[in-house]
Amino acid sequence: MEEYFEPGNDDLCVELHAMSNLHFSFQIYGIHWRSVLQGWSYGEHEHPLLELNLVLKGTQVTRVEDKEYVQGPGDLLLIPPGRRHASRSEGNESMTFFCLHLNIDDHFIMEPFYHLTDILNIKNSGPTMRIRPLLDKFIEEASRPSGLSASYHRVEIKAAALSLIAALSEMFMQDGSSFANREFSDAERRTMLGAVRMREQTLMEKRVQDLFYGTLGAGASKIYEALLPSYRWISVCSISRQDNLHWDNKHRASAGSLLEEVLSSLGSVVLVDDLLMTAVVFSNQVSVPPVEQKMLEAEKRLQKNVDPNLRLGFGGIASDLREVGSMYEQSLMAFSADSMDTTSGSRTIEFVNRTIRLAMNRLETEYANKDFSLGLLAESLDVSPNYLSALFTTETGMTFTQHLARIRMEHAKRLLNETGLKIYQICKEVGYSDQAYFSRLFKSAEGRSPFDYRKHSRIPGGNN
Repeated sequence: MEEYFEPGNDDLCVELHAMSNLHFSFQIYGIHWRSVLQGWSYGEHEHPLLELNLVLKGTQVTRVEDKEYVQGPGDLLLIPPGRRHASRSEGNESMTFFCLHLNIDDHFIMEPFYHLTDILNIKNSGPTMRIRPLLDKFIEEASRPSGLSASYHRVEIKAAALSLIAALSEMFMQDGSSFANREFSDAERRTMLGAVRMREQTLMEKRVQDLFYGTLGAGASKIYEALLPSYRWISVCSISRQDNLHWDNKHRASAGSLLEEVLSSLGSVVLVDDLLMTAVVFSNQVSVPPVEQKMLEAEKRLQKNVDPNLRLGFGGIASDLREVGSMYEQSLMAFSADSMDTTSGSRTIEFVNRTIRLAMNRLETEYANKDFSLGLLAESLDVSPNYLSALFTTETGMTFTQHLARIRMEHAKRLLNETGLKIYQICKEVGYSDQAYFSRLFKSAEGRSPFDYRKHSRIPGGNN
């Protein structure tokens, strides 16, 4: 493992205090709120996740194991991993609730939740008042119009997720005994193993998603060869709904299961369920079967058994991991031709989503091309430059030029931090031919010249 340290004369160090490295990750599943009518119920089930359930309106009764808990508006229920539970609405009015499911791969953080006994926190209790503002951020995000703005708020939501974990941990910090080693039952151990499996599945999805956007650079494919399923060839397809990018959880889960069932005859299937649902097939079959025919079969079954408005975009077949990004892009392009509202001539929400996602992806891959322009980008997306320019401004709040400059500056900062390239070399690497112009843009964006930025911001252990 590479060691990172502050450069300097170690002989002059007279005292040093250090601690072990920190390694943990978390996943949040099933983030949603729903309004239900009188008489609604959800059958008994269990999962290896910590569930946070907040009633927003009406009354909910949840049975956890053999005990019932009654929640009114503002009451928060923490359901420990592995506990059997079922819910129903109560009273003569409709009920609205929000819930999410949390998985943290840190024993010391998660252990107290397995042994949690006081799981109901009323509206004005300390834990609820600490956690509620953070849950409100998730509720707000879940309430946004489908797809359009969600991707631009992910950083804020992830920050809220970190704050949520901190708040939950603080609930047990006051009682040191909560962190004492306890004996786990066999059922709890099975639950913990289920959580491990979910984390591994999520990690696999993340690896594939990194390949979609090329965020790891050209060298990623060699590293990922050992981390992904073995293959002779790869195929990619994406699912979209004709009128709504972000369809509800129930249909998404059903669509994912059916798609995996149909495609599993080809090889190992990794489903990435983000704003879009994409399946990547890793196949060891020597001869390539009629994959497009299999994709068509999958689309017909999705339309028949899940939702008649679902469509499948085929991204192609390749034998090189480096082609995954372009196949993903092609799977999105497959939707564009049918995304025009031919009656009014206006673009549908789905088309806007696809165009913005493709445009941003192209910016990330083409930023180093000094000749890259709005016109070239518009031509590649089969839209007019004026339309694309307006789309950037209205949907992202930034112009094409601002986005391109931002991406180039981010890559320039990375090169300044991590490499020993000269300023003029970095200038060319990020798509500028004029070093003076590049330096002016950099100083305008960062408040200091590239030279000063490198001098004050170099990452310890980077190349000199």
